[in-house]
Amino acid sequence: MSIENPSNQPPIKTPEQQGEKPVGREISYVIGKELAHTYEPITEQQRLSQIQAEKEQYEQWMRDNPELLVSLDNLREAGPEIKEIEDMIASFEAAHSLEELHSITEIGPGEEVNFPLRESAKKAIIPIVEKMKALEKETNISSQAYSEVRAAYKRLRNAIGAINSFTNKVDHNR
Repeated sequence: MSIENPSNQPPIKTPEQQGEKPVGREISYVIGKELAHTYEPITEQQRLSQIQAEKEQYEQWMRDNPELLVSLDNLREAGPEIKEIEDMIASFEAAHSLEELHSITEIGPGEEVNFPLRESAKKAIIPIVEKMKALEKETNISSQAYSEVRAAYKRLRNAIGAINSFTNKVDHNR
């Protein structure tokens, strides 16, 4: 009798170790210091019913979470939309001083209303965000062109900043 295997039983082998393909659900447990495996067999009917249930669950999820799927053939030309976003960014910069937005460094809880420039900038950037999403998903934009447009958008987003709720500091570098 050894300390590692006090029952002197040979270790239990999994069906894979025995060269068999398991059918069922694997159950692992510990005997002494040994990890053992066994399989709870399932019938073909149970397996088919499990597959059907997973298929129904997937179909329900797809109905509940419709994604906008655009085939590659239906992608729009990115050029006009890039121009539109660039115009929106220029309009944003004309209406909201990025320098003044960057100067806002601390906003306490409930103090957001004391910074009307930042509040109006947050509202004004929403259409740009929506256009950026459509540009990426629905047009034939190259990754390099998208990166360039995103950098211009990010400049606006960083000017607005994000409030760290623990320190009340406005982070302009995300």
